[in-house]
Amino acid sequence: LWQYLQKMLNQVCDRWQEKDQGIWEMRGNEQHFVYSKVMCWVALDRGLRLAEKRSFPAPRERWLQVRDKIYREVMELGWNESKQSFTQAYGSDQLDASVLIMPMVFFLSPNDPKMLKTLDT
Repeated sequence: LWQYLQKMLNQVCDRWQEKDQGIWEMRGNEQHFVYSKVMCWVALDRGLRLAEKRSFPAPRERWLQVRDKIYREVMELGWNESKQSFTQAYGSDQLDASVLIMPMVFFLSPNDPKMLKTLDT
């Protein structure tokens, strides 16, 4: 099972920057959906935790670097300054309830100022 998970997490590292149709499988052009990016972060974060807890062999440095890069990108490109909210996709004005999962998966603290502003929106 661990070998399969390693392959999957390496695929996340290789493909997280690709556009997709999002959780809602939107028709039209693929986009960089915030929820999709957060789920890539979650996959790598949980893989790192599992590898550490069970002392499994893993490319920890790679996974850590990609996980942190995803975090920085979501915080910068997933945030819409004029809306004062995380939005559905990078560069979008569309609000999306799926971003409210961020605190539940420990991407952000529920008390993070950007999360609180997103809730207020």
